Amino acid sequence: MANIRDIARESGLSIGTISRYINSTGYVSEESAKKIQMVINEMNYTPNQHARALFNSKSKIIGLVFPSLINPYFSELATIFEHLLQEKGYVIILCNTEDSREKELQALELLKGFRVEGIILGRSQCKNELNKINIPMISYESTVENNNIITVSADNYKGGAQAFEHLYKKGCRKLLHIKGPTSFEATQLRYEGFIDSANKKGIKPEIINFDTDFDLQNKNYIDGVLDNYDMKKYDGIFVFNDIVAAQMLRYLNEKQIKVPKDIKLLGFDNSYICDLLSPRLSTIEQPIISIAERCIELLFEIIDGKEVYEKEHLITTRIIQRETT
Repeated sequence: MANIRDIARESGLSIGTISRYINSTGYVSEESAKKIQMVINEMNYTPNQHARALFNSKSKIIGLVFPSLINPYFSELATIFEHLLQEKGYVIILCNTEDSREKELQALELLKGFRVEGIILGRSQCKNELNKINIPMISYESTVENNNIITVSADNYKGGAQAFEHLYKKGCRKLLHIKGPTSFEATQLRYEGFIDSANKKGIKPEIINFDTDFDLQNKNYIDGVLDNYDMKKYDGIFVFNDIVAAQMLRYLNEKQIKVPKDIKLLGFDNSYICDLLSPRLSTIEQPIISIAERCIELLFEIIDGKEVYEKEHLITTRIIQRETT
């Protein structure tokens, strides 16, 4: 593999001149630039991006640290981030933590080693340690007690309230909420918004707590939890995300409970699987493109040294009615 010394030897120019041309850090005559580029093309030379980052402090890399790539919402969000950052001339390093504190810490150490210019961190499980990381960062879905870390999230409390209002307008009074893990700030807020709105109408939904997000191995876990309840006594179910709502729909079908005739079912996220299900899943939409654009906009403001005064940015949710309600 060719290196900068090979380029200098073949072009007859100094290593310093080659370095200035490759890194755009100083004057290089037009004649020398043409000669260098011709040799680069002939030798199929690719600059060492890591070395360039050490040299000029611009790696053109953004780190994405996500809690799940199995969950369709997060895989779709990662894809949108990649496309938007590519338009800015950046590449991503994508790390999947599986909501593990240890994996998240390992991912952050990895990104520091690659000298990423910024990090977008989803659903952090190690908020206290973030204060020690001197890299521009946006926290998605998790509020961090650090004035230097900006939080971007859907308005999950309002989304939970919208979920109740939708089911209530559909005539549902015997409500069940499938609640996500308490350690997930977003799902906790969805629960609180749903319950608070229900209580204002004098309705007390029943709650089933799940201590895990979706996992390829957890069908038996979910079925085991649901088997302890008589689903026929409910007329409306709000589930903390779409992928678990999809499993809920499968479970109800297996129990020969018809959706939406017997029970109305509502998810949260508006991930692409909603339109792949039968019946198609009604849900609360997190506007995924708006969230990605806001995260990137704020991250680059921080990278550019600008002061971001508003520390929490909430993106409005909305009802997407399909066939399950």
